[in-house]
Amino acid sequence: MPTVEFDTAELMRLVGKKMPLDELEYKAAMLGTSVEQATEDKMVVEVFPNRPDMLSVEGFARALRNFIGSGGYKEYKAVDSPLELKVDKSVKGIRPYVVSAAIKNIKITDEVLISIMQVQEALHSSHGRKRAKVAIGIHDMDKTTPPYEYKAVKPNSMHFVPLDYSEGMSLKEVLEKHPKGEKYRHIIHKKELYPVILDKEGVVSLPPIINAERTRVTSSTKNLFIEMTGTNKRALQQTLNIVATSLADRGGEIVAVKVGGERMPSLKPEVMRIRANYAKMLLGVDMEGKNLEKLLGKMGYGLKNASETVLDVLVPPYRSDVLHPMDIVEDLAIAYGYENFAPKETDMATVGEELEFEAYSSKIRNLMIGLGFQEIVSFALTNEDALKKAGLVDTNTAVRIKNPRTVDFTLVRPSLIPGMLDTLAYNKKKRIPQKLFELDDVVAGKKDYANRRRLCFCILDWEVNFSQAQSVVESLLGNIKVGIKLRGMKAETFIPGRCAEIVSGKDRIGILGEVHPQVLENFGIEYPVAMAELDIGRKKPV
Repeated sequence: MPTVEFDTAELMRLVGKKMPLDELEYKAAMLGTSVEQATEDKMVVEVFPNRPDMLSVEGFARALRNFIGSGGYKEYKAVDSPLELKVDKSVKGIRPYVVSAAIKNIKITDEVLISIMQVQEALHSSHGRKRAKVAIGIHDMDKTTPPYEYKAVKPNSMHFVPLDYSEGMSLKEVLEKHPKGEKYRHIIHKKELYPVILDKEGVVSLPPIINAERTRVTSSTKNLFIEMTGTNKRALQQTLNIVATSLADRGGEIVAVKVGGERMPSLKPEVMRIRANYAKMLLGVDMEGKNLEKLLGKMGYGLKNASETVLDVLVPPYRSDVLHPMDIVEDLAIAYGYENFAPKETDMATVGEELEFEAYSSKIRNLMIGLGFQEIVSFALTNEDALKKAGLVDTNTAVRIKNPRTVDFTLVRPSLIPGMLDTLAYNKKKRIPQKLFELDDVVAGKKDYANRRRLCFCILDWEVNFSQAQSVVESLLGNIKVGIKLRGMKAETFIPGRCAEIVSGKDRIGILGEVHPQVLENFGIEYPVAMAELDIGRKKPV
């Protein structure tokens, strides 16, 4: 979890109330953060990943101010302007999405400069997946000449002076010589074209690497131009709202920018409808009328409409973590105070024990660990592209999410193989060999969909073959007394002639083989991989 450090005096000033350190620490902890250190000089806080809006001192102060009852719901607006950021089609397939906003009439003090740098790095590390998903650029707008353009160009076609340098470099040289280029070049260096933000004078930014020195933000800056690029538009919009509202809390005026014809940022609050008795049903506490509105305000929410049956709650634009009415109920519990809930004895005492099938799964886990494998846990949701990359061409049988929140998660996984390959891709810089396994549920079927417990394991090494995966399967199933035989088959995921289905009795319970080079290339995996996937829900120990 990301850890951030705030100047205690600056935090108190933004909260608008001076509190004893022990009270400040207690309130912050009750708000749902972990305070690691609190002194007169600084406060070190561990912020949970679901609250990226609290990674800046402004956002943390806003949450704390609301929580102690000094704030409440606040409406943010972006004023119209002629500013425009054109988006060229060349960025598609390179780094396809960009968002933008401007902040005018902001006083840049040393504290504001520190906060800007801190929130950028914190959001890059967490929400932005180390700049791969989201990269933030903040510039002195008065040092730029609109209109702006986002496009992809050849690595040696443009030169600019990067931040902290005095001499110009080509885009390619920045990736090779600049410290930030060396650190983040893996994101774009294999692309034929590099993404750039331009104005009339040239390069403003080479995302996700570095800004131009000429647009550096200083204590004399009054107006800011914000641009963010990445691979997930929703994540970009959320991050833009977090940064823009934080700077607005510093006294800046949010100014809209037209990006590819779309007005940004969109600061309209989401209206989430919940049943009036929903909180009482889940928490056992009657929260109605003014008391309910007060509790919502303590967490930054507003109340648009309230009737005997439903509530229309206003979710502020910086709260990217609120996805379901349950999230609002959780915040109501925090606002009410967990210490204020009275414990109640249950009407009936029962004794729990592990389900037989879970004990069976635990036995398989222990066997895999004994065979030298390390367990992973991947996402239960996936998307069509991930399945196709893994060679699972029939995506029509997968369960589709009716209202997906992101393009990354549009299907319920029908197989553990894509998640395993994704994990290998993320760990390709780690030492080899790598022996991984996952034991978890998938949703499989054609019409009669059902949860199936599956085991997937892989071996990545300089040299690896079918026999190594076969020996693991035979050793594992031999230990749980399941007899099997192998039968040759063809599958897009595996190399022809080096793939077999695993059969027990009359049932096909799995597949194993050497992963096809094209599949490895799809995921950027540079070493051979042998893999197997077994449906352990079909056979139990005898």
